[in-house]
Amino acid sequence: ISGKPYLEFHIDREAIARHGVNIADVQQVIEVAIGGKNLTTTYEGLDRYPVRIRYARELRDEVPDLERILVPTPSGAQIPISQLAKIERVTGPMSIRREGARFVSYVTMSNQGVDETTLVRNGQRIIDEALVNGELDMPEGYYLRWAGSYERNIRAKNRLALLVPLVLITNLFLIFLQFKRWPLTVVIFLAIPVAFSGGFILLEFWPQIQNIFYTMGLMDRPFPGSEMYLTVAVWVGFIALFGIAVDDGVVIGTYLDQVFSKSPITRYQEIEERVIHAGLRRIRPTLMTTFTTLTALAPVLLTTGRGSDVMTPMALPVFGGMTVALITILVVPTCYCGIKQLKWKLNLPDPDFQKGTE
Repeated sequence: ISGKPYLEFHIDREAIARHGVNIADVQQVIEVAIGGKNLTTTYEGLDRYPVRIRYARELRDEVPDLERILVPTPSGAQIPISQLAKIERVTGPMSIRREGARFVSYVTMSNQGVDETTLVRNGQRIIDEALVNGELDMPEGYYLRWAGSYERNIRAKNRLALLVPLVLITNLFLIFLQFKRWPLTVVIFLAIPVAFSGGFILLEFWPQIQNIFYTMGLMDRPFPGSEMYLTVAVWVGFIALFGIAVDDGVVIGTYLDQVFSKSPITRYQEIEERVIHAGLRRIRPTLMTTFTTLTALAPVLLTTGRGSDVMTPMALPVFGGMTVALITILVVPTCYCGIKQLKWKLNLPDPDFQKGTE
């Protein structure tokens, strides 16, 4: 952040007062002679060129040359600027930036091999210890702030803390609108926590899996680091998973409702028979739904080109969650059958049962 050479002119107020020269006059000489100043603009057709006045390069290349720059006085005398100001070589910032009406300087760092939260936590601990021990002096008006991708991720995670529960509630409400029964709604909704666990399982073992694929020649590079972190892209993948995970349950649950609504149930054994019939008829569509999703995501997981650092974390939760969510093919019919059998045994009202049966 520093290392650029600067020339500083420290004007001697007592010296300029003895000669009757104002600070503005000295500053104007420095501006015009060294930096240059635009006096007018010339027009050549449609082109415009500024006319700048300044000393010739051979008269301002070295510090001894700058010390001989003349400053006019009210009496008409020309005084070398070395008698009115002290010229010093100093080392300053490589560039001067402003943010929020304040000067700002950036210290950049890489978080390769460690997540940003751990990096910031360790860095802040080191700074706090240095301030307490007196190793770091923080002048008045100075402050430190962690910015960059870490700051953006914090804002995104705060927003996701509202979006994820909202997505879950919306899914639960939409399932209820389809089936109008809370027991079946809850059974189908259970596919989301099951798929959620599947996404975390794949995230846990993905570094080892990618290294194996790299050894087999299926991927261009090994996994950078030792573990997968919960980035914003990963949470976006989980949000997509929440909407896809209930597809199999909805397909099976809808067909179960159709099978039971064709004719009333008159025997207890008929409940299990119809559930088995519906499950066998819908196992192929649910498997096709899952496998088409997994097949479409496979190239995304194996790619290591541009954009893979975002697309792969988004695809991992969906791939792992849909793989584990296949268990809903068995869970939904089993729970549906259990609910119907419980109602039958407790003589609870159900539109699918024949009145007066035991």
